[in-house]
Amino acid sequence: MLRFLPLLFLFSAFNVKADIYPVSAVVNSLPAYCQDATNVNSPQGNPDTNNRGRKNATPVIMLNVLPLQGRIAQLSWTSSDHSIPGTYYVERLDPNGAGWITLKQLPYDTVLVYNDTISSPFCVQSIISYQVRFISALDNTTSSVETATLFDQTSPPDVLNLNASISTSGYPVITWTAVPGTDVAYYWVLREAGGVFVFHTRLSIAANSYEDRTVTDACSKSYRYLILSFDVCDIRSAPDYDLFVETINLNVQTEECQKFAELTWNSNNTMPGGGIGGYRIFRNDGKTNDIITDTQETSYTDFTNFENLNTYTYTVEAYSKDGLYTSSSCQIGFTYSGAIVPDTVDITQVTVENDSLIRVGYHLYPAGSVQKLILERSDDGVTNFQAVDSVAFPVSVPQDSFFIDTAVNVHAQSYYYRLVAFDYCLDPKTSLTSQSIYLDCFTSETENTLQWNKYEYWIEGVKEYDIYRVINGTPPATLLLDSVDQNTISFTDPLTSYDNSKAVCYWIEGIKNPGNYLNNTISVSNTCCIIKEPVLYLPNAFHPYGTNRRFRPVPEFLYVDTQSFKMTIFSRWGQQLYETTDINYGWDGTINGQDAPADQYSYVITYKSLEDKEYTKRGTVTLVR
Repeated sequence: MLRFLPLLFLFSAFNVKADIYPVSAVVNSLPAYCQDATNVNSPQGNPDTNNRGRKNATPVIMLNVLPLQGRIAQLSWTSSDHSIPGTYYVERLDPNGAGWITLKQLPYDTVLVYNDTISSPFCVQSIISYQVRFISALDNTTSSVETATLFDQTSPPDVLNLNASISTSGYPVITWTAVPGTDVAYYWVLREAGGVFVFHTRLSIAANSYEDRTVTDACSKSYRYLILSFDVCDIRSAPDYDLFVETINLNVQTEECQKFAELTWNSNNTMPGGGIGGYRIFRNDGKTNDIITDTQETSYTDFTNFENLNTYTYTVEAYSKDGLYTSSSCQIGFTYSGAIVPDTVDITQVTVENDSLIRVGYHLYPAGSVQKLILERSDDGVTNFQAVDSVAFPVSVPQDSFFIDTAVNVHAQSYYYRLVAFDYCLDPKTSLTSQSIYLDCFTSETENTLQWNKYEYWIEGVKEYDIYRVINGTPPATLLLDSVDQNTISFTDPLTSYDNSKAVCYWIEGIKNPGNYLNNTISVSNTCCIIKEPVLYLPNAFHPYGTNRRFRPVPEFLYVDTQSFKMTIFSRWGQQLYETTDINYGWDGTINGQDAPADQYSYVITYKSLEDKEYTKRGTVTLVR
């Protein structure tokens, strides 16, 4: 007995993110529907199921059709007798009227299943008729017919090896590989905007790459893309939206005060060829284009020795694990413009002025290269340098100027100085150390001796030392006493060429050798004066009417400050009789205008040396009548 088995199949449409298409885009989303209506046509004559050896022994065939993936019809059937040798013919009725088309021939003892993939575009519901005929070795009188309603609901395959890069002209380029042997009709390029992928452009089936020339900032940001495949029924593929491809955005950061370039870029984790293998960094300095590193990281610091005003260009190239795919960033370049670094920081002069302070001159090169300048001083030139003055930003530091150091005792020692210059990046540059000239002097009965330290430091060196002398504070027409070479640091002045009863002062001038940027430069020492102990001679008797008419110091008193002179006369009993401050008049032997009697009198004399040192002299003198 034949039975009809109606089957109803309902297919749900593929899930689609609603925001990946523009509103105007319409995709065929009819439900996958297949109705399998089984119609069995009785063969001519009645089947004989009992006598197999007799002609017209016919098995009964039950055919079922099950749609798979929308466009595949799975045919399965059963036979009332599997032992009859023969061949099954699987046939489909041509919708264009060409009759029954044999799809497959199967032996009687095979698995009674066959899958038919629809090759013509059934984009709408279509009734497809199948039949299975069995031709036995005895006769060919058995047939069975099934009809089914099918239409295309199968998504075409996604493209393969999707990759994104930046072209040499600075535009994103997407490449892919089509799946061969499929019914893909065209592609949609989707580009991310606002966190979702939206339709960007449509490409023909012949395309396997796309350069997006609609963007102008591909070198300052990354772009993400997806490719959808569409078949002839406008059914799209179903890609994994997490497997988008993304261009590499390279960022290069550097500053004038940094001697390196900081490179960062986004990862490229969806690269075909087994995923990301690593990143190669190229640097072009105008002479060579070299790979400077191969890294797994997404950042790199280039500590190359940048040349000022030279242009450097970087490119990041990602490569796949299998080495078959690469993705490049834009070429990002910059011109290194480092801060102007001072080439010369030089102390041009350390000299004593007004015999009380020190002037420190300096020279800087190039102009404008120093933003802050500090003057440091030390007593020994090795340790304990202390800042004593500075010129700081934003004040413009002059190229040639000087400092004045008043917190010094030029008559006690020499001082060491150095400069610390800071450029725009506050990187320090320290000058050589320079030393002032300190002059010391000594005396004996026959000569005066001068000693001084060498001047430090002129690059050209010291030409000579000039020795100057002034007597009693009144210089003659020329002060120059003598000149000695740069290696001489002492001098002896014999006490034969001037009145050695008078105070004498000396100073030294170091003269720089000519050359470089400053000439006629000198360094002056402190003034050193020699004043001997005062000499005050007094007579032991005087006669007001004789040769020595007054009691006073003899005229040859030496090194005495006459303005400080005071003399007091006492009687032998200690009574004060007379007092005067006139070193030249003295005592005339009178008391209140009356002649004092001949006798022996005491005196006390006080005075100062030319160096302001106090002295007291006591004694007796005899008044003769």
